[in-house]
Amino acid sequence: MKAYVEVLEDAIEQYVGLPVLNRIKAYPANALAIYQQLIEATMLFMDVRSFSQLAKSIPLDSLMSELNNYLSKMSEIIVHHHGFIDSVIGDEIFLNRQG
Repeated sequence: MKAYVEVLEDAIEQYVGLPVLNRIKAYPANALAIYQQLIEATMLFMDVRSFSQLAKSIPLDSLMSELNNYLSKMSEIIVHHHGFIDSVIGDEIFLNRQG
């Protein structure tokens, strides 16, 4: 059972962030009502400038390697600052952060 709970906690943290997981753990009786709360949040859309031109000018394997490096580093920074990635489309990252 403990492993099952850990898997669920990991999934919640990955998809909605650590602040939401901590709130659910602190108030388990209200876990299903948490979506009704108003919170201050930051939402950010960011992408790589001139990515389309870059994509046309270098080999695909190099492009994918650079993009993977960029997304990995950005993911680490986002998680470090208690944000979570909502979606990634190509070189675009849409992220949320409570507060």
